[in-house]
Amino acid sequence: MPNAFENIDWALQMNGPLFEKIMDKHGQDRDFLFSIDDLFRDFRKCECVNLLEKIVQIGDIRSFHSFISELHFAQYFIRNGQKVEFILANSNDGASPDFICISEVERIIVEVTSLSEDTITGTILGFLRILFTRLPGVRVRIDVELKEELSIPQIAREQRHNQNDIVLMSIGEFMEQFLGNILRVPPYTIDTMGVRFEIEPTGTENGCPGPIITQCIEVPEDELCRNVSTDISRKAKKRSSFRPDYLGPPYLIAYDCGESLFDRTSFEIMLYGKRTTLGQANNRHLDLINRNWQAIIGSPQDYVPQWEKIELALKNGWESFLNERRMIPNDFTYLSEPGILLTDQNMNNVTGLLFRDRFEKIRFLPNPFCSSEINLHGEIPAFLRKISC
Repeated sequence: MPNAFENIDWALQMNGPLFEKIMDKHGQDRDFLFSIDDLFRDFRKCECVNLLEKIVQIGDIRSFHSFISELHFAQYFIRNGQKVEFILANSNDGASPDFICISEVERIIVEVTSLSEDTITGTILGFLRILFTRLPGVRVRIDVELKEELSIPQIAREQRHNQNDIVLMSIGEFMEQFLGNILRVPPYTIDTMGVRFEIEPTGTENGCPGPIITQCIEVPEDELCRNVSTDISRKAKKRSSFRPDYLGPPYLIAYDCGESLFDRTSFEIMLYGKRTTLGQANNRHLDLINRNWQAIIGSPQDYVPQWEKIELALKNGWESFLNERRMIPNDFTYLSEPGILLTDQNMNNVTGLLFRDRFEKIRFLPNPFCSSEINLHGEIPAFLRKISC
């Protein structure tokens, strides 16, 4: 019988312990395994430098999931005719990027980071599915409410680890109480450190997980934005510690976002800033609107934040892009609040960013304000231009 996951076997042939950890964690999740197998199939067909060697260096599931994000972006480059070289971890070299995209005319340095909403919900749902498999006679539905400390997705590794610890402790508390009340008639509640479990009766033949809800009444977009911008800035700063041969080429930060609460629009506003459009002209306010607009276009330095940087980008070949973004005032719209590309000095290190949303669509967002030696000067490579926002 042929192996359904032969490409996973190929990719992990030199890292048996990691293969076992993946099967322990995801062995029952056929959809996940098929998606990873399909991903590795693309890399098996091409010459990709250091792929298997980098997999050898992966020691745990968290690192493997981070590497999957790298593969998704590397796959885009490969499918568009570029070569990819993964950079191996070497303590003697100091900090290094994740991979290099190599074309006939240039190299591009790529650093990947990610935000996933699947860690907490996936752990809890996986646990509940296993629970009902092992207790087939228990006919209840278990609804889950995440408390505040688990409601907002975190990015920093320490914060994510803290959340994971809370989830695991909450599951342990739940199991102790649930098994001790196995004959109790629902509905009832089990309250743990980070999760509230609502045990409800169900008429189905077997038990089942219910919905997972959050305590956040409002979408925590501002908090997410702060977390993401901090993470992006940290990755931007990382370039300063690269060895010399990694400093010359353009540097891209690739952001893999599985979070439904933070989409491409939120990401773009975080990067470029917020714009204001003057109110619709009508007979009563037409003169006032026109006077205000003439003042803005006549003296943009008085109204548009970071105008000197925008002027410099204008001279460096970004006029069309800046007009499209209304960073140069036009069509009664102007930049009223700058984004991190204008305000964060670390972003001078970044040529542009790639954003992959939860629907697996990738977009390229250039940085017109970065240092001259890595600036594209409005000349975006064709394979990036077709996904430019």
